Amino acid sequence: MKIIRNDESVREMKQQVIDLWKTSFEDTDDFIRLYFERVYREEHTLTLRENGRMISALQMLPYEITYRGATVPAAYICGVCTLPSERGKGRMNRLMLQAMDVMRDRNYALTVLIPASDRLFDYYERFGYTKAFDYSLETHHLSAMPPAPSSCRVMPHRDVPPDTLYAYFDRKQRERVCAVLHTAYDWDTILLDCLADGGDVWVALRRDGQPEGLALAVPTGKDTVYIKEILYEQADIKDTLIRHILTHFHRQTAQVRIPPTLSGARSCGMAHSLDRQPYDLRQGWMNLMLD
Repeated sequence: MKIIRNDESVREMKQQVIDLWKTSFEDTDDFIRLYFERVYREEHTLTLRENGRMISALQMLPYEITYRGATVPAAYICGVCTLPSERGKGRMNRLMLQAMDVMRDRNYALTVLIPASDRLFDYYERFGYTKAFDYSLETHHLSAMPPAPSSCRVMPHRDVPPDTLYAYFDRKQRERVCAVLHTAYDWDTILLDCLADGGDVWVALRRDGQPEGLALAVPTGKDTVYIKEILYEQADIKDTLIRHILTHFHRQTAQVRIPPTLSGARSCGMAHSLDRQPYDLRQGWMNLMLD
């Protein structure tokens, strides 16, 4: 058994990772195409091979995280997969331990991940990960939404200059005490992923054309829409965006993901400190990740 890092042709390795991904996950072809065209990089990939076959793979994507006024480098672990016939044999344990060494060598302060299912929280605890990045869900009904203020216009994102839109998103994400940061390139990928899911992005504009809110949403059922991210300057802008989205999708109910409240908080992801500093990320925010 041998762990390799990019010592085969880039194209061949990428295709083998894609094939393993398709075997392990139920993602759509559109998502897989988007991920491997825009996110995947061979230098961030570790694989485990045996007898010429790729057995396991994972990726360590570089991000930055805001933490109490500082910005620290982090690696997002994703695409953790093993051939079904090889599971339960310690393959991924070995690859995860190797990943820890690689991430420390690359001077990441933190590593974060989103378990693919609740049962995997216990698995990742073996490697030092703890629950982090809590969130809560709000439910809004169209019949109870207040009227929109006359001073606010809601536009589809394509009608707003891309630089203006990203500048607003970047400012709002950096206002959070602890958050995984997304570059302009990441933001474009997030938009493409949202559109591929049948969703869209809307922007609330002031009269001078400057954003004062934005939201990403996808329909999730005959009567429901899921708002994955919502940013705003004041509460009436938030309500205006939700009302507009429900009306656009002809839905009556919105599930809105928000920073954690005192009751009903859920853990979205996990984190592990690689430099021995005790980072407390339970009030952090990890959203809009492609996994």
